[in-house]
Amino acid sequence: LAKAFRSYARLAETAMAAEMPKDRSDKGNDAWRELNDVEGIGSIVAEALVDFYAEEHNREALAALLAEVTPLDEEVKTVNDSPVAG
Repeated sequence: LAKAFRSYARLAETAMAAEMPKDRSDKGNDAWRELNDVEGIGSIVAEALVDFYAEEHNREALAALLAEVTPLDEEVKTVNDSPVAG
């Protein structure tokens, strides 16, 4: 998740904006599809994230935690000196 979203703020924003599909013909909104497009994250994990952020007490607990700590953004690492680079 960190590599896909690069920052906690972006992950939280996406999870809170995600709308799960209502039936088999529904694909959910863009945020839902973005969560599901992350390698290794399927609909079960995406639904758990959406459900977690939907609960006000969870958001309050996170806000209290984030008042004390600052998550670091994921850094993009590039390798230029590899024999297989380029």
